[in-house]
Amino acid sequence: MINDYQPMNNEVVDQKTGTKVYPWWRIKSHFARECVAEIAGTFIMMVFINGVVAQVVLGEGKNGDYTHISIGCGLAVMLGIHAAGGVSGAHLNPAISIALAVYGRFPWKKVPLYALSQFIGAFLGALCVFIIYYPAFNAFDPDRTTPKSSGIFATYPMKWENQGSAFVCEMLGTALLVFTIFSVDDPTNMPTNPIMKPLTVGLIVVMIGMAFGMPTGYALNPARDLGPRVFSCLAGWGSDVFTASNHYFWIPICAPIVGAILGGGAYIAIISNHHDEVDDER
Repeated sequence: MINDYQPMNNEVVDQKTGTKVYPWWRIKSHFARECVAEIAGTFIMMVFINGVVAQVVLGEGKNGDYTHISIGCGLAVMLGIHAAGGVSGAHLNPAISIALAVYGRFPWKKVPLYALSQFIGAFLGALCVFIIYYPAFNAFDPDRTTPKSSGIFATYPMKWENQGSAFVCEMLGTALLVFTIFSVDDPTNMPTNPIMKPLTVGLIVVMIGMAFGMPTGYALNPARDLGPRVFSCLAGWGSDVFTASNHYFWIPICAPIVGAILGGGAYIAIISNHHDEVDDER
């Protein structure tokens, strides 16, 4: 039973010196453990996101629809946070890491390797989905065309979208995401227990998908888009994944970063800065 789980005892006290001795296979660097957790959490998130999109697209609508994608993406984010949250904080998104650093909530020196770890996790998630669905890819799109099947991995805008409107859509969606994340992490706001935090973040992803997902596919995350995009480039789709839709690829990288900074700043300016240390009216 899950409630019977006992954490593995990773330390032994040396009887002669009294110091703690850890197994040889334990990662000694705390920062390295954080990076591994970011890889794992982002992998879990992306293997489910790309997986649910693959099932809907390759099944040609017979095994789900856009609602399944919206809900599946939210659940994927929730599961990734649960997996890595206790070790790394489960950013799973370079835009979030950067926004936290901008507002002094995360050290800048950790941002590059956090972002690299998130990219690796997303790349591996795409690889896993490609392996699982390889026969289906060959049957559905043997020529590996963009965005017909490459859209399973990365996001592409609707044909009528221009780059300005697509940028605004990604920026706004990420701002809403980070505004919510800052709110659930604010101890002076409504208390949120450890179980509700991942669920709340997952639900805002569901809502963003249902409200604003159509124009761009709501990447909201540079690693979520770039990792699978690079994989699809290497897996047979070629450079078209970067040149499609008037070189759209840069928007899911840059717009979420801008949106995350704006969303975090908006929460601090509108909500966080106006809490009283002691609310006399309560």
